[in-house]
Amino acid sequence: MLFALAIAAMPTNADGIAAPEAHDARCLAAISYLIGVDNEKSKDLVPLATYFAGKLYGRNPAIDLTATLKDNLVTATEDDLRRAVPGCAAELERAGTAMKTAGAALSAMAKDAK
Repeated sequence: MLFALAIAAMPTNADGIAAPEAHDARCLAAISYLIGVDNEKSKDLVPLATYFAGKLYGRNPAIDLTATLKDNLVTATEDDLRRAVPGCAAELERAGTAMKTAGAALSAMAKDAK
């Protein structure tokens, strides 16, 4: 019951998707769109798509990605999707930097323990 109340209180976008999930879904939709239309860059974009799909699955393992992508593509123009990608890529870059920093700290701790 408490869990249901917490979910009901979460901010949502116009489609009723939780706000953090809406951002990740928009990023995944934008990147997936570009993967479909730009074969040259598709290899570079797959890690971005995987990151945002992982965030969505982490929040909701039963998420219907097809429906989520459709919901986020219905009103989006190609320009909307292309404009979203740099911000999404910057988020992934920040996450990558944080992981490198954490890895370096763990490595230093291991060296100090010896």
